[in-house]
Amino acid sequence: MSGEELFAEPDAGAYAQHEAQLDAAKAAAYEDFDGFWAAQHPVTPAKIRGRLVTPPIDVPLVLVDKLDRVQGSTDVESVKDVLADIFGRGTVEHWTEQQMGFREFQTVLAWAGAHMRGQRVTFADAYELVKQAMADLEAQAAGKAPAPSNRKGRRAAARGRTRSGAAGD
Repeated sequence: MSGEELFAEPDAGAYAQHEAQLDAAKAAAYEDFDGFWAAQHPVTPAKIRGRLVTPPIDVPLVLVDKLDRVQGSTDVESVKDVLADIFGRGTVEHWTEQQMGFREFQTVLAWAGAHMRGQRVTFADAYELVKQAMADLEAQAAGKAPAPSNRKGRRAAARGRTRSGAAGD
């Protein structure tokens, strides 16, 4: 081997191949939790007011206490604060600039909350949850019991009204 060959520039392709082999060896040296978790919980990104967001797949620990406080809240800033923890402050500011309304924010929060509980729901499903929660709040304010939220509860309530109506005749 001549002196020129010893001090020649290394082949870039060979160097890149060697780096790829080292990266593969490093990856095989440990288990990849991030890859595992992503495979267990596939998500479909959604577009909200022009921003592509990924629904959460679990409740971030920073939100555990906040979610309890904001559930059923009519405080806009509380809802926006929780959404900022989920999707980022810049995204929430963008939505605000896009004139997103309070019910829209609540719908996005309901959608994200369902995904955090492992439920894949549509925005339409989330909006129905918001409307039901608002009806429950209005009923509580009027001194009435909230309407049952599931089919079984609604049927039982209907049977109770039928019986009490029949007994009073």
